[in-house]
Amino acid sequence: MQSLRQVFFPDQFYSFKTDESASILGTMTLIDEKIAWPINHVKLHCYKIQKYCELDQINIDAPNDKSWSQHYQVVEQDTVIYDVTRWDQDSIDAEFAGKNDDSCRTTSLNLNFKTKEFFLITRNAGGNCEILGVKLDKLPKPRIAQIVDGSNIIRQEFSKVEKAAYDSLSSDLRKKIDKLIEKDRQK
Repeated sequence: MQSLRQVFFPDQFYSFKTDESASILGTMTLIDEKIAWPINHVKLHCYKIQKYCELDQINIDAPNDKSWSQHYQVVEQDTVIYDVTRWDQDSIDAEFAGKNDDSCRTTSLNLNFKTKEFFLITRNAGGNCEILGVKLDKLPKPRIAQIVDGSNIIRQEFSKVEKAAYDSLSSDLRKKIDKLIEKDRQK
């Protein structure tokens, strides 16, 4: 844990929409649920003429005291394509492009640039919900993800790693560090 450093990770929150294209950068969270990778960054680009949006996401899995090895794991997800179903002055709606009659779930985008509210809504689609021999339970309610300014979320997650590193120090060393910090604060 002591050898871990906070790594640079993008935490920009940015959005714009023109008559022809739109882009959003931010951190994805799940409303009322814990997301698997709270340290994440998404890029969503939409194109009106081509009638599609593409979502790219990168995640960092931070180590904790239960981790087998103490290092950061970076996961870059495949680009996900959505077909634009509505393009208005301030909003865009889109549906997952890979949906078929046998899909278990489907995700739609609801992007409001006026209010800066950007949602991905996953619903049951009624198809086969078995993946690699494991049957998935039906969602009890739609799963709603939101793209937000994640700077505080990311900072809190890195703080957990820093605290674990600090807690792994001997008590004598922690006392010395605490005295130095206190002395520095008094200046």
